[in-house]
This record gives sequence, structure tokens and C-alpha cells, in this order.
Amino acid sequence: MHQPRRRDVRSGRDSLLGLRRDHGCVRDLMWRCDLPDETGLDAFVRALEHAGFRLDDPGPLLRILRRPDGDAIVIVPRTRRVQVRVGFAVPMAERAHRAGEIAAVIARAAGEVGNTA
Repeated sequence: MHQPRRRDVRSGRDSLLGLRRDHGCVRDLMWRCDLPDETGLDAFVRALEHAGFRLDDPGPLLRILRRPDGDAIVIVPRTRRVQVRVGFAVPMAERAHRAGEIAAVIARAAGEVGNTA
């Protein structure tokens, strides 16, 4: 299934992941993007672990990966929604930029795994 491109908040360009503020976003702490259908979730999680995130909850409904600095990535396997949670200690003026940095890690991880299951 082809996914529509969305405008990326950080770059202002079209992006397949389409980073944007999440519906429940307060103070620029929660952002979201969507994984392409062809990205294998297990390999994607392994690629994020290789990038410095630690799998905190390997449950079937959510996969939560955290970094020691407080940033987190929450994956909803059923919908392929990915939530970026910026750590509370990040200054307000830097949160959108940090979310963009995490989204870049997500995009690299998704690109690394491609069609792998």
C-alpha cells in the first residue's frame, strides 16, 4: 500500500515519515510519524537498539524504546504509528529540533531494514 507523503515539521519538506506534533502534544514533548508499510518491525526495533535506544517493553500492543537522556520512541505495531517522546530535561526552545533529530534516527533505522520482517 502506498502511503501519502506529509510535510515534515522540522525541514518544511515532504517526508514519508511526516514528523508532526502528536494530538496530545503539550509543550513540544510528543511528536509522531508513521512507518512505511514495507518496514519490518522486528528489524526496525533492532536497528533502533543499535542506535542507542533500549527496548523497555516488548509487549504485543506497544514497543517502547528509551535512551538514558529521557527520550523515548513508542511504536504501535498494529497501526505503524511511531510516537517520539522528547525528554523533560530538554529546554523548550530545543524540543522541536530534538524531535527532528530522533525522527532522523527513525528514518535511518527504517531505511536500514527496508523490507526485512
